[in-house]
Formats: sequence, C-alpha cells, structure tokens
Amino acid sequence: MLTGLQIDPGFEGVLVVGLYNASPRSLTLEYLAPFCTVEFLRLARPVQTSFRPGEEQKQENIPRADKDYLRTLETKSLSEMSESLRKLTVDVGSLANSVKIMQWLVPIIVAVGMAVVGIMTKLK
Repeated sequence: MLTGLQIDPGFEGVLVVGLYNASPRSLTLEYLAPFCTVEFLRLARPVQTSFRPGEEQKQENIPRADKDYLRTLETKSLSEMSESLRKLTVDVGSLANSVKIMQWLVPIIVAVGMAVVGIMTKLK
C-alpha cells in the first residue's frame, strides 16, 4: 500500500487504496480476495468538526482526475532503488573522505596564510 489511508469521521463514499508491486514479477489479485484491513479507533470524545461536505463526499466511483493522475505515475523497480542506494552510499563515503582531508588541510592553509600576512607586515 502506498499510504496509510485515514478515513475522517463523517466521510461517505468510495475508499481508494493505492498499491505498488515492487517485485519484478507480476502479481494477480483475485476478485473479491481480501488484500488490506481497516482499523477503527474509538475516540475519547465526539469530533469537533466532521468531514466537510464537498466533491469527495458520497462519490460512487474514482474521480476522473484521480484516474488520470494514477495513470501518469512512474516508479522505480526494487533493483533500480537498490542501485540508487548503492550509488548514494559510495557518494556519502567519498564526501566523508573529503571532509576528513579538509579537517587537516584547512588549518594548514590558514596557518600558511597567516604566516604570509605576518611576513608581509614585517617587510613593510
């Protein structure tokens, strides 16, 4: 599931659940087979403001704008994500090495610069 869907008190309508198959294999969901659960929480007190009436309230199908958006989504495969993480690890390691070098190089550059300024000051 792509998100932790939250159903607001007072909502009436169709629930839309986004799914993503991160496997390189296709997956078949059987018709009417359960694939997720809904958790209901008892509130300590009544809600102050229930779900506001609007376009989403009491719809019986997925809005066309949502369908169009879902068709345009592109995601990486699990192997592509793994490769991205590997490259990120290498880049972070390289950055860490650069920081280590700078930790001793910067004080040397500052010391040499101060020495040059000191020598130039004495020569004037």
